[in-house]
Amino acid sequence: MKSFELYWFIIICYIQFIKVGNAKMELNVLVPSFNGYEEVYKNMFLEFNQYSISNNLDIEIIPNVVQYENAIDSHEKFNSIVEDILKKNKYDFYLYDSFYRKYYSPYLLDLKKYLPHSHIDMYIPRVIEESCMFKDKLIGLPFTVFYIVLYSNKELLKKYNQKPPKTWDQLIEISKYIIEEEKKLNNTDLIGYNGLFDDSEQGYYSLYEFLYSFRDSFNSSIPEPHDPLFTEALKMINKIKEEVSSDIVFRSNEFFSSNLLNNKKAIFLKYFIVSEICMKICNMLCLLCQDQKKVFHLQ
Repeated sequence: MKSFELYWFIIICYIQFIKVGNAKMELNVLVPSFNGYEEVYKNMFLEFNQYSISNNLDIEIIPNVVQYENAIDSHEKFNSIVEDILKKNKYDFYLYDSFYRKYYSPYLLDLKKYLPHSHIDMYIPRVIEESCMFKDKLIGLPFTVFYIVLYSNKELLKKYNQKPPKTWDQLIEISKYIIEEEKKLNNTDLIGYNGLFDDSEQGYYSLYEFLYSFRDSFNSSIPEPHDPLFTEALKMINKIKEEVSSDIVFRSNEFFSSNLLNNKKAIFLKYFIVSEICMKICNMLCLLCQDQKKVFHLQ
């Protein structure tokens, strides 16, 4: 989200609240700690607070970070905490995973009643429809968009004069070739593709994203179960698993994929944009929203 959009949203909320005397208004925000992204949020809030001081708004955003020891269980724990806190009306704003919006909806305002259409129209309509609506109620706005991207092992691709794939068939072909060549050098634990189809909600996201890659065109919706493309997608998932990966690897969790990112034991890797990269491009997220596929190389 661009900075001015955050300012406008906060100013709108500021108008809705009753301000007593000259006291500074403090807006408490609940923030999840996951893969270092809380630092991205904190920078955004800091930017607004500086803007508020410069423009004499007397508003301060106070981030309240929920910390976890690891990323594996952070999603479910955070969302159970949010649902409990929402009932107590403890915070003014919540950063939450849109996957759980049906649980949060009863406790959240319908922003269509408070925000002008011109503000809502600044967002990509499909993002609003698929991530922010529940039963015709606008219960949030896309503050940030976390991207799952395809990482490519730059060293191995360069070594074998290969380029990042543009199709799943190319990914299989390149992976099989490199795996066979590396076996000749006694490198036998190389993985072609991780999948990230674990038993958490991330597994659901992975399936959804894979099906989405089989849509007819850029503007097409995700194939429905009765669509032949749906069947083709499932067959391709199995083909990738059987030819360049394994059932164990495909069902592994985010921690396993994070290790692959660090030890370079994967040729292609599906994973989040890590915080170091995200910090560099957080101001470009709105531009990235226009692209459906981005490839970042392992360094």
